[in-house]
Amino acid sequence: MLVIKFGGASVKDAKGMQNVVNIIKKYTTEPLLIVVSAMDKTTNALEKLTHLATQGNRNETMKQLEKIKSFHKNIVIQLFNENSNPILSDIEPYFEELNKIVEGILLLGDYPNRIFDRVMSYGELISSKILFSFCQFSDLETHWLDVRKILITDAHHRQASIIQHLTEQKIQYEVEPLLNAGQVVITQGFIAATNEGHTTTLGREGSDYSAAIFAEALNARELLIWKDVPAIFNADPRYFNELTALQHISYKNAIEMTFYGATVLHPKTIKPLCNKNIPLKVRSFNELETIGTTIQSGNPQDTIPCFLIKPNQTLLIITRMELSFINSTDMQEVMDALSLAFLSINLIQLSATSLTLCVDNQTDDIQLFQSSLAENYLIKIIHQLQLRTTLNFNNIDVDYTAVLLFQKDEKNIYLVERSQ
Repeated sequence: MLVIKFGGASVKDAKGMQNVVNIIKKYTTEPLLIVVSAMDKTTNALEKLTHLATQGNRNETMKQLEKIKSFHKNIVIQLFNENSNPILSDIEPYFEELNKIVEGILLLGDYPNRIFDRVMSYGELISSKILFSFCQFSDLETHWLDVRKILITDAHHRQASIIQHLTEQKIQYEVEPLLNAGQVVITQGFIAATNEGHTTTLGREGSDYSAAIFAEALNARELLIWKDVPAIFNADPRYFNELTALQHISYKNAIEMTFYGATVLHPKTIKPLCNKNIPLKVRSFNELETIGTTIQSGNPQDTIPCFLIKPNQTLLIITRMELSFINSTDMQEVMDALSLAFLSINLIQLSATSLTLCVDNQTDDIQLFQSSLAENYLIKIIHQLQLRTTLNFNNIDVDYTAVLLFQKDEKNIYLVERSQ
């Protein structure tokens, strides 16, 4: 049993789609489940669509919708030539539904998070339909599956959490029989649904996580993720020039890397695989001959220093209204407020009279957190920061000029500084 995930860059155009089908054909000797993302930057385009609609500019909104539609239509025409009409007819209902939703947003000037999740879902639904059709067209028998009937979540839209026992039951009774019958199953990443059938999303770049959930429930021998990079590196190429490709990483090191800013994988991807000791391989769809990176239980390459930057951070410095020590009751109140506001802590530091938290800059959530503590606490907020982490450091000099918060343990260095 093998689970394969293809990201948006791998299906960004007709050539990419053809490459994906050729890769799938190499693995059809065993049960195979394929998880696919939206094409290229479609999710960003859909976000822009909702933003334009809330502004009430019908002309610009409809232009954006037509742009999204034309992008997919052109790929279909390139793939299927004179056989395009049935495929275009197959995906047209999605655009009709999307048009109705957009009309509603234009009318109201706003939308709840559950509508946002519905809009975002169309990227994955359309890309997976096109991939499914092109597999059939290329003499590769496949079965298309709507993941919203399988992955069951809570109703925390935009960042939903999987309800494990319901999801495992769905996979056991609805997915395993298809795979055992020899079907190649194609489904979507990133999206899911509540038990009542309302579409949810798992957070941006959540397709890796979707694939890991399937791999765990199916006891897959491996999760194979195809990216546009030849391996996972010890530093982000957007910020650093000197890079080392990591052929092997432990689950622990991978979790720390993704938590502290490595964007090559969704942060939640590793735990489901670790639960069943399932290896994860990251390979390049552009360089098929490269080995890539394998993530599995303990590995000596974890001694290589890794340099990570998590941008768009905010410091929350919390003190009591009256000058007094921060005690366990205060800590509990703050943690409850964080939970209420759906804020996660990236770094925490406690002194006698203050509690300092480093969190992602989620403006609305931070305002909710602040208001819930306003009666008893003062909160100083500092924006435009980044969290810089060095894992497995080795005599590294630190420039403290712009550092607002610093921590160090036996192996790692963490500091919050002004964005550069």
